[in-house]
Amino acid sequence: VGTIWSNFNAKQSLGTSAKTSSASAETQNRSGQGSPNSFAVQDAESGAVTIIPGMENLQAQFARAIELGSSKGAEAFIKRLAAVINDRKHTIDELLNFMSKGDLPIADDGSILAYKVLTTGHGEAKGFFVDCHSKQVQQRVGSFVRQLNVDESRRTECSTGLHIARRGYLRGFSGNVIVLVKIAPEDVIAVPLGEPNKMRARGYHIISEVPVDEHRTLRDNKPLEGTEAKKLLSMAIAGDHIDIIEEVIIGG
Repeated sequence: VGTIWSNFNAKQSLGTSAKTSSASAETQNRSGQGSPNSFAVQDAESGAVTIIPGMENLQAQFARAIELGSSKGAEAFIKRLAAVINDRKHTIDELLNFMSKGDLPIADDGSILAYKVLTTGHGEAKGFFVDCHSKQVQQRVGSFVRQLNVDESRRTECSTGLHIARRGYLRGFSGNVIVLVKIAPEDVIAVPLGEPNKMRARGYHIISEVPVDEHRTLRDNKPLEGTEAKKLLSMAIAGDHIDIIEEVIIGG
């Protein structure tokens, strides 16, 4: 994937380059599909243009990119969406709406950073956690957890899939562990219509455990406050975290 053009308000848009931040008219002319809140992504090889609407939902993420002086993560995220939007248009719309609260950062590689509540004390091996639902799926920092046959229906609230929460949903889980996970945008399968605070994915990579003294902060729907936690999040955004050391497959 190559060039990104923006129809979005330049003050809220990704880039500082002339081609990205001032190309509204050019995008309209080239694609014929532009809208006030869209990005157009042109494939570097084929020249095909893919329109990504709903960019107003990412204002918080764009503002953060501008504040940090780097649009790397936001650009990568949009390019990853462009690769799958034609196959899963509804999922992309729902994902952008899900992210509109702005409490899920985007990593430099375009992945989504989110939280997952797990638990201990149910016979798992040392250093492992288990899921709060079945208490059977052992996982740890470095695990990539993959769910087969994820339910794609938006109308089903609780169904097969890996549920990932925004901060506001964490208080609904009773587990004693909160981990930071990375989710590829293309691995998001559905955001249930009646549950706008969680999404179903087919995979996540556990990259760190959130310090216990930050649990109350997250469960109160507030951003991480402590120095250690902020450093952990900054490192996660930059990709400075544990690689995948194992794959845990559910439903195989």
